[in-house]
Amino acid sequence: MTAPPVAFSVPYAYWCIGGTALYKDALRKGAVAQDVPVNHSPRFPSVLQPALDTGVTSLTAAALARLAP
Repeated sequence: MTAPPVAFSVPYAYWCIGGTALYKDALRKGAVAQDVPVNHSPRFPSVLQPALDTGVTSLTAAALARLAP
């Protein structure tokens, strides 16, 4: 396993959860830049469920794995 990316000598993680169906459709059409809004855009494609449950489960598992003795 490789070390996590480091910026300013601080480890970090960037999570991408939700919006995959829209991305796959845009990728198939060759229109990702036009059809997929970036994070913090009012058009960001995530739907509350199941993205919220998936995010909470994923981040909880990561925190428990990292903080485990």
